[in-house]
Amino acid sequence: MSCHHEHNHDDDHIEPPSTVFANLFNYIDIPNIKILNAEEPENAVGIVRPNEEKLVQEPVLTTDADEELLISIPFIGHVKLHSVFIRSLGDDTSPKEIKLYKNNVNLDFDTVGSAQCIQTLNYPESIGPGITTSDGTDGIVQFAVNRPKFSNISSVTLHITQNYGAEQTKLLYLGFRGDFTELKSAPVIAQYEAAANPSDHKVENRNMQQQSSIN
Repeated sequence: MSCHHEHNHDDDHIEPPSTVFANLFNYIDIPNIKILNAEEPENAVGIVRPNEEKLVQEPVLTTDADEELLISIPFIGHVKLHSVFIRSLGDDTSPKEIKLYKNNVNLDFDTVGSAQCIQTLNYPESIGPGITTSDGTDGIVQFAVNRPKFSNISSVTLHITQNYGAEQTKLLYLGFRGDFTELKSAPVIAQYEAAANPSDHKVENRNMQQQSSIN
């Protein structure tokens, strides 16, 4: 299914939004991240990490059977997504096309083709460690997303459809920036016993007296 394309030129890189909770790492439901077609999915989750660890080069997420990769990121509340950060090795294992989906953590390779793609990102060639990008980071590419379309979302899924020619795709870092809104708890419905009616007690007492006199 076709979706909006973002060509990765300098105008794709945006300034960080002015928000206290700009980096969304603390609001990602880490245990429920789903990665399909990774060699070691349990270790691959490690590429999603805090902003201060974005330049760490381990672990490396490596695809298993081919170059395709599907990563579903659930949040613990609602998010208005501003941008996606991706870091690769800067060689032919780097992703080339990344399709974004929202609010569907159950996507797999059988269903993603019929799902509604919200936006397509084109990752630049030869951007990796040792190469400073336009936003001043070491090989990290920042993609601006369509904010109105990624407003009030509970999850985002990335589908890497192809790389630059290698049999496997490799990623070093994946991060997100935006605004977070905590989920509100459901209202508590309390049941209260109706106040006693004094006349009820009079009737009850009268009945008890009648029963006593009969006995």
